Amino acid sequence: MAQTGTEFMRDAALHLKWRRVSHDTLRRAIQVLAEADNQGDSLEDRFGSPTTYAETFDRGRTLYPGYLLASAIAFLSVMLLGATAFNGLVLRHTQEFPNVAYLVGLCILAAALGFMAGSALDRHLPRTR
Repeated sequence: MAQTGTEFMRDAALHLKWRRVSHDTLRRAIQVLAEADNQGDSLEDRFGSPTTYAETFDRGRTLYPGYLLASAIAFLSVMLLGATAFNGLVLRHTQEFPNVAYLVGLCILAAALGFMAGSALDRHLPRTR
């Protein structure tokens, strides 16, 4: 299914942000897409997929809010699982299986929700000048 120009630009913005490109690079990249879309060109035919387009840019060091949110939630989930494993394996505290299974499920759910929230947050298009 072909994406509209706006959907393509939002997906490209997400992939560019998660490649941590600078704000100026992001603005210029989206501006190029907007100009091609205004000319009536098919963005998928001209640039490939949003992921492919984003990969043409070098990775940067700019951190965006959605990326930070997803990373923080994933980090906390891993730390919680690590603490549970340490508690059971090293300290030899007994843990009931249903409690551990619920905890693992909760961590996986939290990481998935964090990724979805981070993606939604970073999918917004930047303002072009």
